[in-house]
Amino acid sequence: MSSLEARLQAVEERIQHLDNLDTVRRVMAEYCRAIDTGDIKTVEVLFSRDAELTVVPWGLECKGRDAIVEFYRQFFQSEMKNGRHNLANEIIERDGDGYRSFCYFHETVERDGDSLVGWGTYEHTFIHEDGAWKICKKRITIMVLASIHKGWAGPEKIATL
Repeated sequence: MSSLEARLQAVEERIQHLDNLDTVRRVMAEYCRAIDTGDIKTVEVLFSRDAELTVVPWGLECKGRDAIVEFYRQFFQSEMKNGRHNLANEIIERDGDGYRSFCYFHETVERDGDSLVGWGTYEHTFIHEDGAWKICKKRITIMVLASIHKGWAGPEKIATL
């Protein structure tokens, strides 16, 4: 392979990697919008068939897209309403044929007429399935989910589901 061909191949690989990073960021953003709007169809599209979801400290573990979709279907019917999720400090890295990410989230939500504020971390693993990047593992670590009236300090800083 000539030097020019090798350089062109390297540029093409770099462009594909940057495009993949952009797509993974979009999947993360689409997840937040789907959660905030109760869009179960988008949730279903974003997760791979064999996806896993873990929520710490609630002890929730779902295996398979159907179980994850059912969890979110019930969550959307709960008293948690009008959520707004924001992501920050995303780190996205290549992981074999896929990608993994770490980021912080901040959320506001209402429950039974009370305003809640929360934050924590999201850890994802993404795979390419059926022509699209999908979440195959998602770990949500809730650090705080508390009423703004009570504040977020102390032992009761994480509301139950």
